[in-house]
Amino acid sequence: MRVQTLVLASIMMASLAGSGWAQSAHDSAGDYFIAAVMNTQREPVVITGDDARGRAGQSFMLANDGNATALVVGCEESCTAVSVQLSAAGLAPISASNTRDNVHAAVLQIPANYTHSLSNFEARITLGCQRPRGCYYRWALLGGAAAVPTLSQRGMRPEPTDAQWNAGAAPAGALRWLSRPSGDDLRFFYPVAAWSNGRVGSARLQCLVMADGGLRCRARNEAPAGAGFGQAARRLATTLRVNATDAAGHPTLNRRVEIPVQFSRSQ
Repeated sequence: MRVQTLVLASIMMASLAGSGWAQSAHDSAGDYFIAAVMNTQREPVVITGDDARGRAGQSFMLANDGNATALVVGCEESCTAVSVQLSAAGLAPISASNTRDNVHAAVLQIPANYTHSLSNFEARITLGCQRPRGCYYRWALLGGAAAVPTLSQRGMRPEPTDAQWNAGAAPAGALRWLSRPSGDDLRFFYPVAAWSNGRVGSARLQCLVMADGGLRCRARNEAPAGAGFGQAARRLATTLRVNATDAAGHPTLNRRVEIPVQFSRSQ
């Protein structure tokens, strides 16, 4: 995902766009958000963000480009509390809440093990709000000033070439899995745009077993083509590990493994 620099003047214009001098709830949320962002980064870089009303408490997915540093939330004057939680595959959830001095904002600093993970993020924003229709809030995922790391820098192994795949050992006994994701983990690797739109997809992984039991994979037969399911399947493959020998006692090093991956919101 391309990182865009936050233009504070534009945000402030949007925040102060209410009629006359009366500050609306939407403007109030924007002001608390701006203050929280400026207290977090001197020169903010926004990866993605939005404003909303009535959607607090619902989880949503965020693409992880490897450069996220903080998730910032600002809520309107009527809010009495703000908290945010972030989850990623294989990692314990992290959370942050408002301070005693400011109940209208929360800043969650994102640690390196989250940022460097090949998993996407699942976020949940919770508000203390007595308004029947919900309170306005604004949020943003902030990024660092450094260059966005490549997938290989974050631990994705290079794809096997045709020659390497053809030279791999043929399947023999059943693999003994040391680590593989559950259906619940799949959402963390689902292409975020496809997840938000309820689109399903699939890809077939062709993998070689490495010395550490991990898999080096390439994606084939992506459907629909170009929707990101091939790369998503490769990211998912980084969570897979097999034993050094299969159920028949044969070594698994350089074994060819094919894995169909189906992405569906029903899972």
